[in-house]
Amino acid sequence: MIHHELFAHMTQTLDRLGKEFEVTNSIDEELSLLEKYLSIKEMSEEITGELKKLNEKIRQFEKDHGLLDMDLHVMKDTDTMTEKYSEVVIKLDEEDFITFQKGIGFFDLWMYDQAILHLETTTKKYPDFNLARLYTAMTYFKKKEYAYSKREILILFKYSDDPDLLSLGHNLLGMIYGLERDEEQAIYHFKKAIELKKNWTEPIFNLAMLYYQTKHYHESISYLKELAQINTNDWEVLFYLGKAYQKLGEYDQAIEWLKKHIPLPNNR
Repeated sequence: MIHHELFAHMTQTLDRLGKEFEVTNSIDEELSLLEKYLSIKEMSEEITGELKKLNEKIRQFEKDHGLLDMDLHVMKDTDTMTEKYSEVVIKLDEEDFITFQKGIGFFDLWMYDQAILHLETTTKKYPDFNLARLYTAMTYFKKKEYAYSKREILILFKYSDDPDLLSLGHNLLGMIYGLERDEEQAIYHFKKAIELKKNWTEPIFNLAMLYYQTKHYHESISYLKELAQINTNDWEVLFYLGKAYQKLGEYDQAIEWLKKHIPLPNNR
């Protein structure tokens, strides 16, 4: 049946996106994958909404014809599905969608002043459009207007329960607090980002660097080793592992990791 083919396609797409999420380290790729994910989610919400309308008609039919005592599992399953997808899905007018796309385009071109005009126009009209909200927060971050960036992230947290979006928001907050030298808050948000999205390396590296810069070398080494297990050829991870051990005075370990970064002669 047609709906079986549609659901199979949606499921396969989500499976593919899940695998790509696990391996990507690029924020641009992350956002592209999130856009695809949200389009699938929007389609699912539309289907769920139509099923809910159909179920209401079924209930009315049962009421009209004395069938209320029948136990229809389909209706129970549909109610569960409706509860599961609780996040609001945004439907943009064509003109508004073009405005949003222009904002992304200016962001990609590093034209942040122009980008923010289009993105804020979108979020003012659609305050629960979470992807636009995230882009707005990132644009303010690029403009070094950190108070505005934090404001946008907190609004995102209010409207979204999507763990990937929340993880991106916490990672961005961690970077802001790190730049503001609020170590405690930065650590908290990096750890939240890691908790929400396992194996996403960016917040792990950011946390490792924060510990390194604040001279907490043992903690930095712990997270850097975790990254080294994920990617054995990441030169930055290998370099900072060597430097962290050097700072601790553990020179044999430092040389071992630095050799992996840059091959050194056997004799020092």
